[in-house]
Amino acid sequence: MFHFEDYVDHRGVNVIEEELSALPDNLLGTLLRKLDAISEHGFTRKSYTLFKGYPANIQMGEFILGDYRVLNCRLNETTFLLLHVFKKRTNETPPKEKAIAWNRLMDYLSNQKPL
Repeated sequence: MFHFEDYVDHRGVNVIEEELSALPDNLLGTLLRKLDAISEHGFTRKSYTLFKGYPANIQMGEFILGDYRVLNCRLNETTFLLLHVFKKRTNETPPKEKAIAWNRLMDYLSNQKPL
């Protein structure tokens, strides 16, 4: 149903793997199972939030996985680019966390090879 692509920075570092590997093993397993479930069965309004205020052609949002969030950009109908994983401590997603995801998206788009 859906495919996830990890953000890899301009140095070739898979940042999402690094952020996930910093989590405790039991939490990492839970997050990966939830992402697998979304990949296979889709997501609900409770498990996904689409952010407002971005250009119309860019769909930025977050997967809600318990206390953690995975910020992403929908690249097409079936593919999400995972940009940033963090523990959410407030009701609103902090602008700092959104800025990290936005900067990574800009890096990703600037390093895409033309078709």
